[in-house]
Amino acid sequence: LSPPPSSPPPSAPCADLGFADDGQRVRLRGHRANEWCYQMEPPCERYYVDPARARDTSDDYAYDCSGGCAPCVATPRGTCTAGEVALREAACDAPPPTAAPLPGAR
Repeated sequence: LSPPPSSPPPSAPCADLGFADDGQRVRLRGHRANEWCYQMEPPCERYYVDPARARDTSDDYAYDCSGGCAPCVATPRGTCTAGEVALREAACDAPPPTAAPLPGAR
């Protein structure tokens, strides 16, 4: 039986949340480094915030959207602001849990 696939390395944003590390958006470290969308110059769509929620993130936070990710978007006035926060409750791309076989089952 082979081991389950491992989770992506730390600092790998969650592709399924639209924050793939594909060079399209630059991560702002929000609560970890006081980096926010409103501080950026347009085009705003070049940036996203991770973590975007006010919560305790440890020094080893993986920047995996578990602290919330928010895309930066343009306002009608032409400034940048954070869009809707996507929150991941578990690690990115973690394999689904598997049930242990029942005793005596083959």
